[in-house]
Amino acid sequence: MMEARSVPAKMDYDDVDSVRRRWLPSLASSQPGGRQRLPASRAMEYVPGPVLPAAAVSPLIRQPGTSFWEMPSLVLAPTCAADQWIISFTHDCRRLAQTKNIDALLRPPRVNLKTLLEYHPPSPTHPAPRIHIADLERALDVNSAGSGAAPHPLAELITALVDKAGMANVVERLALFLPAQRVVAWLAQPTRESYNALVLNYAPRPSQLTVPHPQWVDFVLQGPLRDAIIERQDVYATEEFQNIYANSLRLLNWPGRPVDAINMDPTTGEVWLNDTFAAHALRVENWRMHETFVRRYPELRGFVELTES
Repeated sequence: MMEARSVPAKMDYDDVDSVRRRWLPSLASSQPGGRQRLPASRAMEYVPGPVLPAAAVSPLIRQPGTSFWEMPSLVLAPTCAADQWIISFTHDCRRLAQTKNIDALLRPPRVNLKTLLEYHPPSPTHPAPRIHIADLERALDVNSAGSGAAPHPLAELITALVDKAGMANVVERLALFLPAQRVVAWLAQPTRESYNALVLNYAPRPSQLTVPHPQWVDFVLQGPLRDAIIERQDVYATEEFQNIYANSLRLLNWPGRPVDAINMDPTTGEVWLNDTFAAHALRVENWRMHETFVRRYPELRGFVELTES
């Protein structure tokens, strides 16, 4: 059990330690068959940005004998709004976990996803999700009481992320909730259960555990693509990449309409995913990238499965 003092009351990103530059072997050179090869030299120089101060991530610092599911993703201080929202949310979850069981918060039996049905285009004044510890505590109380009509903090966070990325397709917005929820649960509470809940392709890869990178990269569905982003952060760790990636994602083989993916309570207006759609969305083979993605990043063609639809 972690001691309460191991988590600070506030994350301070201004107090960061400098780190030495180091050489990383090119990920492309280790890929079998040369199919997934980036146009880079055999080795590339990686100059890490500022990392989170040790005090900010102390609950997840690697100790001798740490289980593999407790190995934290090695992230930089926030590089964009999405990073800030994710890190703030998971940090508050860890603080709350010191005094309460947060399983019902991170893995509720169902979540009201009404906010995901409406796309709000990003703008310079795009509001941050208004999620505080009090909201997390409210969600725990709501779940224990058996009512889910109020907006759930997980839904608010993930809605803000897909809105910020410019994702407008309703089916993909709904489907992304499930893998994103599981990644958030593992980041906030890295237990055997939360790790096992990650579908194989969504589990953290060695690059995520050893190379500092923006937090949003952990939410990219394709493991090889996460490797490529982390290797060439100067090229891919940008908001432009986030937007093109989000708008190129396609959920294939779903025969129904968006309304066929959800259940709705006519009394409360609560909307949640039905089991058939949930199982479909969690199968990585049902996800593809539209051709527009490799038109912009042709060197990444070997890292993703494509569709023209």
